[in-house]
Amino acid sequence: MTEIKEGTISREIRGHVFLIGVHRSSKMNAFTWDMLLDLSKAFGEYDRDANLRCAVVFAAGNHFTAGLDLGDVAPHVAK
Repeated sequence: MTEIKEGTISREIRGHVFLIGVHRSSKMNAFTWDMLLDLSKAFGEYDRDANLRCAVVFAAGNHFTAGLDLGDVAPHVAK
């Protein structure tokens, strides 16, 4: 299996299911700005594929997500 880079959002199709993975376990899967943008793109991909019936978001490691990485996201939101 291919190793997935830390700090990314993965996508995989299994039948009619679209799997969206959050991969930043070293920071309890806290979202960076780039990860949020990529998550949005992943949901767009799901929405455009009429063969998909559901999307499942999962996370690597022991935590689903700590939320936002405020140090990374706050400057973008403050604009």
